[in-house]
Amino acid sequence: MNILRTIKDQRGDTIVEVLLAVAVLGAVLGGAFVAANRNSLVNRSSQERLEAVKVGEAQLERLKAMAASADSSSTIFSAPANFCIDQLNTITTGTTDCTLDAAGADGQPASRYLASIQRDANLSPKPGVTGIRFSIDITWDSVLGDQETLQYKYEVFR
Repeated sequence: MNILRTIKDQRGDTIVEVLLAVAVLGAVLGGAFVAANRNSLVNRSSQERLEAVKVGEAQLERLKAMAASADSSSTIFSAPANFCIDQLNTITTGTTDCTLDAAGADGQPASRYLASIQRDANLSPKPGVTGIRFSIDITWDSVLGDQETLQYKYEVFR
């Protein structure tokens, strides 16, 4: 009789309570995993944009240097309609030569940023002054699944 009373007096969690606790814990952990994964993607997307800014600024600085150079300024005024400037300050065309990595080097395995400089408009603010407006576009496939573009505008006068 003592044994039956001891077994009857023991209290514990039922299987339903344990299953409910596991389900709640799973939902909380699942939500935390989704939030952490999304945060990681947003951080990577931000890093990609920063790398694209570096590539765009490098193209802009090379364009400025060529415009300031007396022997190169005529080169950018007569360059093809779509081009980019490589690390050797040479005007190149084509998606292979203009696909750059974060450091601005072309043809690298990690190259993912397509740089493109277009001559947008001929400007003549006053007689005897010639100018061109350039658009610098940096395009890449985002980790978020879409294609993103960063654009700079630059005007050169001579």
